[in-house]
Amino acid sequence: MPLSETLILAPEDSQPLASQVAQTLDIPLLVGQSQQFGDGEWQVRIPQPERLKDNRVIVLGSTYGGPGGGALRHEVMVDLMYGAKGFEAPEVHGMLSSMGGMTAERFNLETGELAKGANRFNQLIAALHGEVAKALFVGLHTERIADGVDREKWVNIIPDEVIANLILREMEACPGIAPEQMCVVSPDAGFANRATAIGKSCGLETICGLKERTDMDVVEIQTNYASVKGKVVFIVDDMIRTGGTIAQVAQRCTEAGALKVVLLSPHLILAGKSRQKIAAAGAQKVIGLDTIPGREPELGIDVYSCAPLIAQALQEHVLINQ
Repeated sequence: MPLSETLILAPEDSQPLASQVAQTLDIPLLVGQSQQFGDGEWQVRIPQPERLKDNRVIVLGSTYGGPGGGALRHEVMVDLMYGAKGFEAPEVHGMLSSMGGMTAERFNLETGELAKGANRFNQLIAALHGEVAKALFVGLHTERIADGVDREKWVNIIPDEVIANLILREMEACPGIAPEQMCVVSPDAGFANRATAIGKSCGLETICGLKERTDMDVVEIQTNYASVKGKVVFIVDDMIRTGGTIAQVAQRCTEAGALKVVLLSPHLILAGKSRQKIAAAGAQKVIGLDTIPGREPELGIDVYSCAPLIAQALQEHVLINQ
């Protein structure tokens, strides 16, 4: 389908990001409207629904956080996708800037925990419409939530090049400090390969740590970070959720004599007392993207737009040859 027959449909809380993407791609934007009734039920409405007919629709939003811990955002995204199909859009694609529940990819027989992330992933895939329709996700925590799903139906957009460029920007802001006096740190083995690649692209050494999870949202750091003494340290991870892991690593680096500690992640969830944990750990700055609706810069937190990353991914995987 030609670009002239494409539009973006977004929930209200993702309108700022969707507007940037639409402007970058030079395509129209429609914003869905949600209304809560007195009994607690929600209704989603699409203004000018006639514009969806015979157009390719990209539903762009997030299912992380917000009221109901992401459940409502997920429901609205799925409703908008099915709504676009109902209003006779021949293609309906999904574009998730962040996905809720993406750490819950398996059923746990010991605790009875449900595979919430896998369930929601499958619901999003089921809401696609059209032979070439795809769901795109920025920085999935694990691709195991997609086990058994046709690989042609989804794309995991790895934002590591963006994170590397943000590190390079920070390096330029440290005049007189050689790359040998800087390093990248991965908090755990799960992110080690990606952290190493990020470090290599910046010309920096990478130190990979180890941790053990002892309870929900409780981790124990098992690495001695003595080698960071006198260095600028860039701690990278795929998300900063409660800050439990990354704050402990930052504190270890601070105690080891790091010259400066900077935290970087595409998904700045920053739940609960994460900001206080990070500040107490001695980190000078947190840097990330606006993948979570409402995430804006504040004191000590730099937030950059993920719109260019999303626009590029849509051009490569949805708007092919347009």
